[in-house]
Amino acid sequence: MTYYDIDDIMLNEQKIPITFNHTVLNFGLLGSRACKTISAGKKVDAPYFLVGFLLRNGHCNLSSEFNNEKVMEDIRAKPSAVDLRSVCPYFFYLHSILADSNALLAEFFYERIGDYSPLILKDTFSEDDVWKLEMTERQLIIRARRIFQRFKIFFM
Repeated sequence: MTYYDIDDIMLNEQKIPITFNHTVLNFGLLGSRACKTISAGKKVDAPYFLVGFLLRNGHCNLSSEFNNEKVMEDIRAKPSAVDLRSVCPYFFYLHSILADSNALLAEFFYERIGDYSPLILKDTFSEDDVWKLEMTERQLIIRARRIFQRFKIFFM
């Protein structure tokens, strides 16, 4: 029996705003209309699994809503203060694949994890503690906390 990871399912269902570079005929992946023609310059929300293919082949560009400069400026100012869960639950994963600024993304990630790492040692831990974290950060903190709790039980 195969295990289906809910995070992978949710990631594949994530919609990303794109703008098509040229007219696309019979594009049937955007809902109920099976043979829809999309004109050049049209903005649509496409599923994540399709966006990577379209970007690599030059069929579209990411819309400005995905690369929101206000959010990026907030992250540059104080990465741990931004509620990435509300911006995009899979922010780091999607931006590492689709965006060009991977060097800055790594710095943001390291700073956010550094700011939230005291949660690993916290005596009382709840969902509210990791509410602002996106899915990658959340999984990292929760797994590190579980390992620390095991260490604490056996060695302290």
